[in-house]
Amino acid sequence: MKFSEKLRIETKSTHLMVDRHPFVNLIKTNPTAGYLYMQFNKISVLELQKNALSKNKLPFSKFNYKISEKDIEISLINIPHFKLFLERCHNHYLEHFYMIQLGLLFGGNMLKKILPENEKDFFDIEGLSDKGRLELIKEFKEYLDNNIIDTTDQNNFIKIVNDSYLIIKHIFDQYLIMIHI
Repeated sequence: MKFSEKLRIETKSTHLMVDRHPFVNLIKTNPTAGYLYMQFNKISVLELQKNALSKNKLPFSKFNYKISEKDIEISLINIPHFKLFLERCHNHYLEHFYMIQLGLLFGGNMLKKILPENEKDFFDIEGLSDKGRLELIKEFKEYLDNNIIDTTDQNNFIKIVNDSYLIIKHIFDQYLIMIHI
């Protein structure tokens, strides 16, 4: 079995736990939830992009979302678990790139429809069609399949992803408290 398929299967339950979190359901109807969800993604993407540039990790430079420091609310980083998540994004770049950037490629079109109009530009990678999105996803999966070969490395990668999904769940729990739901 290819690693990308093993990764999808072995992280499915924690990924679904986050996707089905009550907070995520609120982004469709609650503007504050939508804002917090966007901030989570923007802050995470910015951390990954800064990390990629500082370490010359640019095999995925086509995943360059339009984001800058002025687009984020820094104070949100101080909520419980968020700093830990960003440290993990910094220390485990590829695993979090998989979680965040690939997740946005898969869900970006849907999110453009349910989040406020002013957030649409964030999900558009310049010059990238839907076919181009699928090509980037395929390219990244091939990269994983050809570079994460050792079983120990595979298991560590999967553990890091699953642990980080649990941290995201805690962040989303905190978001629910912040919006008093």
